Amino acid sequence: MDKKEKEDVLLSQLFIDLDLFNTYNRLTKEDESESSALYAPPAPDALTAGLLRLKNEGQISVTVVFAAQIFLDLNEILGDKITEGHKDWGKLAWEGQSSLGSTGLWLPMNATNPYWWSPRDLHTLKKICDINSRFRKLKEFWLRRTCPGQNWGRTDGYEFAPTTGLVNRSDQDSTSVLQPVTNKNTYCTEQGNLRGVQFSKDLVLTNTYTRFLECGLHSDGRVDPDWGKEWLVSIGAITRASNIETHNQQLIKGVKHLDIRLIRPHSDLLFFYTHNPVYCGMIGLRLLTSYDEARLAHCDFHLVIIFMAHLYQECVRTNFIRKVWPAMETMTQLHRKDIFDGNVPKSADEAYEKFSKQFFLSKVSSQEYARAKPPGEMTMPELSRKTFSQAIRPFLEHQATFNEATNNLQNLVQNLPSAAMMNDTNRRVKRQLTSLQFLHVLEGFLPDEISKLRFDYIALTLVCYPLLEKIRLAIDPTGKQNPKRTLPGGREPAFLFMTLDILSKGRTGGENPLLKTVAGVLEKFLEEEILKK
Repeated sequence: MDKKEKEDVLLSQLFIDLDLFNTYNRLTKEDESESSALYAPPAPDALTAGLLRLKNEGQISVTVVFAAQIFLDLNEILGDKITEGHKDWGKLAWEGQSSLGSTGLWLPMNATNPYWWSPRDLHTLKKICDINSRFRKLKEFWLRRTCPGQNWGRTDGYEFAPTTGLVNRSDQDSTSVLQPVTNKNTYCTEQGNLRGVQFSKDLVLTNTYTRFLECGLHSDGRVDPDWGKEWLVSIGAITRASNIETHNQQLIKGVKHLDIRLIRPHSDLLFFYTHNPVYCGMIGLRLLTSYDEARLAHCDFHLVIIFMAHLYQECVRTNFIRKVWPAMETMTQLHRKDIFDGNVPKSADEAYEKFSKQFFLSKVSSQEYARAKPPGEMTMPELSRKTFSQAIRPFLEHQATFNEATNNLQNLVQNLPSAAMMNDTNRRVKRQLTSLQFLHVLEGFLPDEISKLRFDYIALTLVCYPLLEKIRLAIDPTGKQNPKRTLPGGREPAFLFMTLDILSKGRTGGENPLLKTVAGVLEKFLEEEILKK
């Protein structure tokens, strides 16, 4: 094939997959058990949105023409390397699925799962699973059913399925652009034009496919120009009313000059992503923000990271431990305001006050706590979501326009040092960055923000649970001092009150023996972590 033919095939295959992708989105939305409003298909890029508008409304814009040319140029320039972006997505998906799987998410329903999820977060997990696997399964089934091997596109009889071709509007209700034709799956769109061919004003393009007679296909896949009468009938070149036939000679002459051939869907099950790196990047961002939201939700449900952060910080402040815990340091840096109200404690009293206020707990005597209110009814803290994620997630989930997302990002980076250097310092009001300046600032801003979204709260949660249990038993091997009363989902209120106990003990002055015990457990853990590396 020459370059033009290859480009035709690429765009056609993208269009075929787009049609299937719409089916995927519809099925996924209809399958939502809770509410259809919870499901949001991944946001489209300019090319995908433009092709979708062309398919549904028959409208074509300058934007989609340029986007299509960019798509073709990328495929030509990158060649086989066009799939590199999807490999990065694959690594992200594997990393995320492994993280979710560590909670026992993929275990059988009757299996014991100590680190389960809040029921309100399950729809987020369903979205992630659908994005990662459902479209692949749907296309695999569709190819197997509609494109079976060497016989694809051929039929032995004279039955014709709907075709991506021309049909006569005279049989349709002209008041509606989307009126069903003879087949329930065929819909009219706005009239399309092909260079060098004059079509009747009564003709429209349809968005479905056909199977041709085997005798009508050449060995190279081209369609024989001498089509039979049945095919001309199927495209509206010949209309039948009772025993009378009406021939549209202009159409018959025009279509016989067209170089039409069947285009088989691409064999790559994820062609829609792999060969369109812009949209692949959109999917990657959608997955990344969804994984981050899921991990944060899991952290909020179990809370043990917050308990451990307070204990670790006190051990560092008192110099009870010398080794650094990188994951906890990163966690503290990301959520210093949520955990420590902006600043780490500088005294034992401050450490106790910050923790007790965070969980609305206080000591009523030297012996007991106000534990009358069950933990399930307490107002539990939640970690704040990252500003970058909040700026783009509404757009990625179809809750905001692209312009709104761009404005959010503009506001986010406007005060960065790199952006401030581009503004006139003598102006009282900072002007908005130009498009090129904005892209330049984003280039330096995004890598750090992306790395923040990849932080694995689940892995840290699963480390904190056994650490807190070791601390509990190290304080009292019998376990009676902080008796366990595990709640559904694996949550343990004993760790909350144990942490408050330990921090309260430091307020009496002198060395805190309970904190010394915590430091011993942490030192051993950090030594083991160093040996693993």
